[in-house]
Amino acid sequence: MVPVSQKGKLNGLNQVLTKKRAEKVQTNKENPYLKTQDGKEIKAKQDGFVQSAKSSEVSSIKEKIDQLPDVDLERVEKLRQMIKDGSYIADSQKTAENLLATSIKVDEE
Repeated sequence: MVPVSQKGKLNGLNQVLTKKRAEKVQTNKENPYLKTQDGKEIKAKQDGFVQSAKSSEVSSIKEKIDQLPDVDLERVEKLRQMIKDGSYIADSQKTAENLLATSIKVDEE
């Protein structure tokens, strides 16, 4: 009869079963997923980071946005008040020139 430990385990039988299980386990160091149907081995590519075209486009746009000047909230509020009072007079010639200059600058980039 196999002796039983205080914890209720079979001392001799556990050791025998563990040894038999270990013998059944095969330690094959070859990766079966890196073989083709004809048995040739495929070289694994190294892991690395590859930035997608969409991601690089987003990064480029973000860089351009970061280069834009901050909004002068005091000036914006002053202009709002002038428009509300009716004291703001828009110079259409200057506005048109600035729009054209901006559109040409954007096209060059």
